Amino acid sequence: CIPTVWGTSTTDVVQVRKEQGWDRLFCKPRYGATGHGAFCLESSSGDEETSAVKSFDHYMIQPVMTEIQCNGELSLVFLGGTYSHAFQKKPAHGSLFVQPEFGGTERSYDPSAKLQDTAQHVLETAARILQLPTCDILYARVDGILVDDDGDKNNDNFLLMELELIEPSLSLYLSQEAPRRMAAEIVKKLEETRNIAKQS
Repeated sequence: CIPTVWGTSTTDVVQVRKEQGWDRLFCKPRYGATGHGAFCLESSSGDEETSAVKSFDHYMIQPVMTEIQCNGELSLVFLGGTYSHAFQKKPAHGSLFVQPEFGGTERSYDPSAKLQDTAQHVLETAARILQLPTCDILYARVDGILVDDDGDKNNDNFLLMELELIEPSLSLYLSQEAPRRMAAEIVKKLEETRNIAKQS
């Protein structure tokens, strides 16, 4: 995993930087979308930027990973607990934001079997914490980066950035079969709900 500090409105991000030895921090609300509320704090950031982060009750603080600017961020999508598809997101030049709204781009990505297994393990771990069967998680997106990638997909070194379970962008359009899989999972969940209602 990428080192993460969970902050609150009382967290001193300057102190976090000193304690962790991070020159550049990326802070984002624990709940949000499309990069809303996210900040990159440089060592030269002023009080105004630091105060802006404190306006959120709960947020995550991570070191800026240069791999994002070079190789982008990978997202592996699971539907009904089963791997569906993956895509790579890259920020615009000089930016850390990979969202299209900020000039980022995304394209389909073919992950190695090892990388799929790693992402599956992340999801299964979350399911155990939530005390749910993995198949009960309708959709999930495992985000991370590859570190020291030498071009050989058998040597993937994947660092987890975050696991998205609440209305993430799934980029279904990048996979020909993904929309059909998603529809099938929704129908299955509706049928399960209807059967439970009949039994009660």
